[in-house]
Amino acid sequence: MANNTFDDEVSISKRAKSETILEVEKTIIEGYIFPDVAERIFDCLETGLKGGVYEEIDNAWKFALEIDKVLQEISNDKHLHFFYDPQQAKDIIAMQNLGEDERKSIQERNLRRERQTNFGFHKIKILEGNIGYLDLRRFCHTDNAGETAVAAMNFLANSDAVIIDLRKNGGGEPEMGQLLSSYFLKGRTQLNYIQRRPEGKIDQYWTVPHVPGKRLLDKDLYLLTSNQTFSAAEDFAYGLKCLGRAKIIGETTKGGAHPIDFLAFYDKFVLMLPTGRTLNPISGKNWEAVGITPDVITSSADAFDTAYIMALENLINETKDKSRIAWLRLALDELKAKLSPVKIKESLLRSYVGVYGSRRTSLAEGGLYFESESCPKSRLIPLTKDLFALEGTDSVRIRFIKDNNTGKMKMQFFYKEEREIIQSEKRSW
Repeated sequence: MANNTFDDEVSISKRAKSETILEVEKTIIEGYIFPDVAERIFDCLETGLKGGVYEEIDNAWKFALEIDKVLQEISNDKHLHFFYDPQQAKDIIAMQNLGEDERKSIQERNLRRERQTNFGFHKIKILEGNIGYLDLRRFCHTDNAGETAVAAMNFLANSDAVIIDLRKNGGGEPEMGQLLSSYFLKGRTQLNYIQRRPEGKIDQYWTVPHVPGKRLLDKDLYLLTSNQTFSAAEDFAYGLKCLGRAKIIGETTKGGAHPIDFLAFYDKFVLMLPTGRTLNPISGKNWEAVGITPDVITSSADAFDTAYIMALENLINETKDKSRIAWLRLALDELKAKLSPVKIKESLLRSYVGVYGSRRTSLAEGGLYFESESCPKSRLIPLTKDLFALEGTDSVRIRFIKDNNTGKMKMQFFYKEEREIIQSEKRSW
C-alpha cells in the first residue's frame, strides 16, 4: 500500500508511524501462528503508541528497529521481524499488484542473483579417502536450483561417505531439503508437516518418489552446523537426525522453525510474519528458539575436521579390503598430522637413515632427507612416527617398517594417484 507521508530520505511522520503500527497490529493478530502471543504483541504496541513511546523517533529505519525490538522481546521468534527496506517492499507490492510482465522481470532479477551464487552450492569436492564434501550456503527453490542440486548429488554418488557443510547456511526453501533428503532415504518417507494459520490447514512434506541419478542410501552422512545454521537448513538437518540417517557435528543451530510470509507496508517496511510452524512426525516437536543439538558438539571451526576423522575411522572399521584400509589409514594419518604436527626423536630418525635399493635417506639439521636417481635431496615431513610426506609433492608418501623377524628396516612407497605400494629393504652402507 503506497503512502505519501514519507519523504525521499528516511524520515517518517507522526501519521505514518501511527498508521504503520495499526496495520502491523492488525496483520499480526490475524496471521501470526500463535494467537496468544499476537495478543501480547498487540497490547505492547498499542500501549507504546498511546503512551507516546515512538513520538521522538523521526527516522524510518530507527522506527523499524523499535518495532522489531517489541516483536522479538515478546515472541523470541527468530522469524518474526520488522525492518526498513524500500526496495524489497516495492518488490513485494509489485508481485501482488503488477501485471505478468513486471512480475516476470522481478523473478528474473532474483534468478540472476541466485545464479551468481550458484544457487547456494558453494563448493563440492572429493576428499582423500573418497569422502564427498558439499559446502551448501543456501536452500534455493528446486524450480530454479533443481538441476544444480541433481548435478551435485550425482557428483557425490561414488563417494563412500558424504559431509554436507551447513555452517554458513541461513535457510531458504524447504523444497530443496525435500530433494536432497530423497537421495539419502529409501522409499517414501515423511519429513515433516506444517500447521498453518489463518487457513488452519496442514501441509505434509515427504521425500520425492524419483530422483535423477543414484541414491546414496548406503553412504554415511555427516552434517556440519554452526550457531548461524538456520531455518530450512535446520529443517533438513532435523528431519534426517530424527530418522537416524545423519550425524550432526558442530554447534547448536540458531533455532528458526516457522515458515514465513513477507508483507510490505507503505512502500518502505517489510514484515516477516510466521504463519505456520514446522513439526516432526517422529518427535512431535521442532527446533524453534532452542536450535538443534548436534550428536557431536564441537566448535564450528573444528566441525569439519571432527566429521572427516569420524568418516575415515568408520570406513576403516567397516572395510574388509586390506588395501583399501591402508589408503584410508594413510588419509587419516595425514589429517591428524595437520591438526597435531608430529615431533620425532633424533634417535628414531637415525634408525631410518640408510640405503634402500636405489634410494637413500640421511640426517641433516635435525631432519630426515630423501634422495634417489629421479628425486633430488628433499626433506621428509613427518605425518606419524613412521609415515612421511615428501616435501614439494603431494603424490608420494613414505613409511618405514621394521621387520620383527630380521630386525631390518624396510621402506614403503605409497603412490597416491596410482594407488600403488612399492617396498624396498634397507641394506648396509
